[in-house]
Amino acid sequence: MDINERFKTLRKAKKLSQTEFGEHVGVSRSVINNIERKLVEPKDLFVKQVCKEYHVNYLWLTDGFGEMFSDDEDYILDELSEEFNLDELDKKIIEIYLKLSHEDKMVFKNFLKQIFDEK
Repeated sequence: MDINERFKTLRKAKKLSQTEFGEHVGVSRSVINNIERKLVEPKDLFVKQVCKEYHVNYLWLTDGFGEMFSDDEDYILDELSEEFNLDELDKKIIEIYLKLSHEDKMVFKNFLKQIFDEK
């Protein structure tokens, strides 16, 4: 399956017409139709917009690797990263914190409270 076929597979998985699918990413039905009919190759910027809008795994859409849809945790973290200009260390800190047990989160919070109270 090539990228054009994966576009069609994605659209059908979302149960959208070509018009509806295109409206969500800012293009006309004819653009989606041309992609699905292999008359044009989608540009990378457009592919990234589709992935963002529909929570699609970029590697699946471009190369057929992995699952169709992105992991929601990864998607949310990517959205936060973009919105707040987080670097990789920021993302890793957030990811690790979210995976802590309730008790470990309390220890971490108490540690931070002590630091903030000292200032």
